[in-house]
Amino acid sequence: LFRQIMLMVVPIFVLLFSGNFALTVLESRAYLKTQMQAHAQDTATSLGLSMTTALSEADNANLELLTSAVFDRGYYSDITLTDINNNVLIKRGNSLQVDGTPRWFVDLLKLPNPQGRAEITQGWQQLGVLTVRAHPGNAYRDLWRITVNFSYLFIAIVILSYGLLRFVIGFVMEPLRAVEAQADEICERQFAIVDTVPKTRELRRVVNAMNRMSKKLKKLFESQVELTEKLRIEAREDALTGLNNRKEFDSIVDTFLSTEHESGSSVLMLLQIRDFARINDKLGYAAADQPLSTRVSPRDQ
Repeated sequence: LFRQIMLMVVPIFVLLFSGNFALTVLESRAYLKTQMQAHAQDTATSLGLSMTTALSEADNANLELLTSAVFDRGYYSDITLTDINNNVLIKRGNSLQVDGTPRWFVDLLKLPNPQGRAEITQGWQQLGVLTVRAHPGNAYRDLWRITVNFSYLFIAIVILSYGLLRFVIGFVMEPLRAVEAQADEICERQFAIVDTVPKTRELRRVVNAMNRMSKKLKKLFESQVELTEKLRIEAREDALTGLNNRKEFDSIVDTFLSTEHESGSSVLMLLQIRDFARINDKLGYAAADQPLSTRVSPRDQ
């Protein structure tokens, strides 16, 4: 029963965990996507404003310095600055490398690379366009951390549920072990009664049914024993006098004669009451049975 319940509970836990995990990951993925989009746009806007003077003066060294200061933080996959003719002035980028996160996890989720775009202008004159693309590495690490924590939580819940369920089932099924012992005792003709009745309705019915069966079997067995003893006595004794009847007497004689004795002799005496039939005829069978009905103890026999 315990194994069957665990086989039902564990898949339910797995299903709940999978559903909760999927919802959490999807919500976290959408939230991180929004955050990366906002972060990329804010960076593009602020960096574009910082580049306005350097771009108007064609100060490439200052542009490189501003770009490197932002890009080296590691939050962006590429930063591209183009002029109004779409010519690339500055481009910094790196490949997607996520440290501390399995590759299969990265391939499974496939987070987007949101980008922010800002037009660099001076007065009414457009000088260029700055594009900043966010790097999803931190997002992958956050999602992987959530997955690991969920896995640990799932394992802890399964272990705790296993121990708690084993304790509860052992406590609930204790009366069934008593019923099992009761059935074994019934097989040995010992009709015990289970005193501890469980509170669970189904188990209480089983225990009460076994107790009723034990009581009925005990009464039936006792009546059979009484009947057997009665038949044994009727087969060996005379109903009126309580002495051994002719069948028992013949059996004793046969046993005695078939047994080899080393020495000694035996005497068989047959006594008969003379004219006893006249008493039956004269006084009736009831009066004649009166002196014969006096019981003789086995020692006197």
